[in-house]
Amino acid sequence: MGIYFLSVLLYALRLKIVLKRIGIHIGVFDAVAAHLLTVTVNNLTPSAKTGGEVARAAYVYAKTRASLANIATAIAFERLSEAFPVTALALIALYAALVAHSVNIYVVAAVALPIAGVLLGFKYWDKLMDYVLRKSEQLGFIAVDESEELASLRKLMGDYPLLLAAVALSTAVWVLDIIRLYVIGLAVGWRAPFFRFMLLSILYLIIGLFAITPGGLGIVEGGLAAALVALGAPTDKAIAITIIERLISYAIATLIGGLVATFTGGWHAWRLLRSRWRRTGSIQK
Repeated sequence: MGIYFLSVLLYALRLKIVLKRIGIHIGVFDAVAAHLLTVTVNNLTPSAKTGGEVARAAYVYAKTRASLANIATAIAFERLSEAFPVTALALIALYAALVAHSVNIYVVAAVALPIAGVLLGFKYWDKLMDYVLRKSEQLGFIAVDESEELASLRKLMGDYPLLLAAVALSTAVWVLDIIRLYVIGLAVGWRAPFFRFMLLSILYLIIGLFAITPGGLGIVEGGLAAALVALGAPTDKAIAITIIERLISYAIATLIGGLVATFTGGWHAWRLLRSRWRRTGSIQK
């Protein structure tokens, strides 16, 4: 539990640092509440993690009244910064697995292919962003100046001290996630090499991306347990690890996030979004 909430604090610090760089000031507590609201919305809605990011942007807007476009740009930059540690940790884990000759080849393929996609996506992030903006505008979801949005994001990506700080915090968060899984494994008596938990963390991410139920319920649990068995965990240990991990990252995180958001402005952020949607048919800027 302590490891999980330490990672929440690091997520909040990353958001605070990036927002401060573009002139938006938010307190650490509000940054923590914004992240917990993201977790709660993602866990309660079948939004493939996008709903949580919209809610986080709305929460920051409710607290700061800053430009929603600038807030969204900062959040996009945050997510891009995670490409570095995800790729690096996956490559290290794959190398260790291949050297040890002890991991199913299907597991290696399941990790390697998405990582290739991450690398391509990071290389061509500006083209992908341009495509998403154009399609969103065509569908009537947003109406934005694409050149302005992309210019803002390019400026952040070119700010190397900021990028280094964001990557460092993102790396620390991912390492903490792996340590949390490792500690849970130890708690139920599965003492496996650390690199297996690195692979598990990447597989956990991939499973979550394809989960279409609210919070990935059912899909994530089944996928995580299957991944653990594929990595060599006995079935009973795999089930125990899955239950404890989801109890922490889903049940308890959702409950605490809901309470924090409710008493620190989460409902106000929701009302702002709902009111703006009713007036304009969108949540643009």
